[in-house]
Amino acid sequence: MLARQIAGFIKAFPDLVRKAQELGAGAGDQVTHGFIGSLMQKYGLGGRLSDLSSSASDFVNQAVNWVVGFGNSLLAHGAALLDLLSLIVITPVVAFYMLVDWPRMIATIDGLVPPRDRDTVRGIFADIDRALAGFLRGQGLVCLFLAAWYGIGLSFVGLNFGLLIGIAGGLLAFIPYVGSLMVLVLSLLIAVVQGWPSWHLPVEALGVVLIGQFLEGNVLSPKLVGDKVGLHPVWIIFALLGFGSVFGFTGLLVAVPVASALGVLLRFGANRYRRSPIYTGLNAVTAIAGPGEATPPATPKLTEMALGDPVLERTPA
Repeated sequence: MLARQIAGFIKAFPDLVRKAQELGAGAGDQVTHGFIGSLMQKYGLGGRLSDLSSSASDFVNQAVNWVVGFGNSLLAHGAALLDLLSLIVITPVVAFYMLVDWPRMIATIDGLVPPRDRDTVRGIFADIDRALAGFLRGQGLVCLFLAAWYGIGLSFVGLNFGLLIGIAGGLLAFIPYVGSLMVLVLSLLIAVVQGWPSWHLPVEALGVVLIGQFLEGNVLSPKLVGDKVGLHPVWIIFALLGFGSVFGFTGLLVAVPVASALGVLLRFGANRYRRSPIYTGLNAVTAIAGPGEATPPATPKLTEMALGDPVLERTPA
């Protein structure tokens, strides 16, 4: 079914573009001669009708041209598609060899860490591993649920290519906001072209998308992803903006995992700072000993008395 919908979408794409342009021209005529036109004539704004009609038609034409140009750019940059295919082929091979040599690699890296810091470093990497594993598992479940929800929901309301749009949008949901925006735009565009002049199909498609967004933002992501990553949504948005502006599309892919790893390091640094003499005001040995641990025995300290005779005074180190 998915293969048939892909072939049908490629075949029907020129007709969709043509119908969208015709609807844009029709919308301009409706503005000029329909209810809006009569309302503007009533309030003395008839001189603006031609400009408003022209603007509506231009807006629709520009939107259609943008979609067509985006598709042409994807087809023109075939090298990027080949790079993606080669990455898909190479990744399992590299993953296999890494899994085979993983214990030896970890043992080598572990042997480079000073013994006094080995437990601390192991604990940090264990926390990072838990955060990344929780993110991958949680985000994978969110993507599968959204793909099923969008695909089944859009197909149930009768939208053409609903299964294709739903699965593509669900699989792209691992990039925050990209998959949802793609599903929203494509489903509304096809629903308007398919169901015109009735608005039942666009409203039903919009309802499916909004319900999916509600479930993702309020139920799935907080329970399956947010608790595992340990990051505030504002920090996730900042991470997406920063990594996306610096590294482009690749930055969007790695923004949340890298931010979760950095969050583990920052929490570790904040915890050490709270136990440091700078924060507690205690001397170094007491701070290192920690609460509930016995402090080292007092050591002699040579002091000068008022008369100048050296005496030994026992003070905490």
